[in-house]
Amino acid sequence: MLGKHLKPPTVTLCLAGTLVGIAYIALALSGKAPGLDSCITETKDKITTSSGLGFTIRETNCSAFAKDSSVSILINDEDEEDLIFKYDPSWNNRRPTISISDRHEIKISVNEVSSIIYQQDKWKTMPIKYDIGHIVFPTDAPGPGK
Repeated sequence: MLGKHLKPPTVTLCLAGTLVGIAYIALALSGKAPGLDSCITETKDKITTSSGLGFTIRETNCSAFAKDSSVSILINDEDEEDLIFKYDPSWNNRRPTISISDRHEIKISVNEVSSIIYQQDKWKTMPIKYDIGHIVFPTDAPGPGK
């Protein structure tokens, strides 16, 4: 007799999971818990070249319904910071290297990227050259003048 009044464990677990989900959404909407689209951006490296230009390499990781990550390279000039290159890293990704040639040309090298999100071909009057070993999913990346 007693067994007829008990709910199956799967129904109880499902109800508990639903209640936890509703509570989390309420906390996220009120700002007391991270949202479903929360991202973490970390500065991974700061490079200053012999010409005095500074570069910042940032990694952004987002965890929404699917994991999303990107690497951004920004150029720093006085109080100004401009995005010049952004890509989706591959699993085999190493940190990019940045140099300036004698011909006043910026060179960005990276061994492999999953895809390119944004790419500039020049900054102010300086051309930007890219040495990318392999692009897993090639696309036409947006950028100024493209």
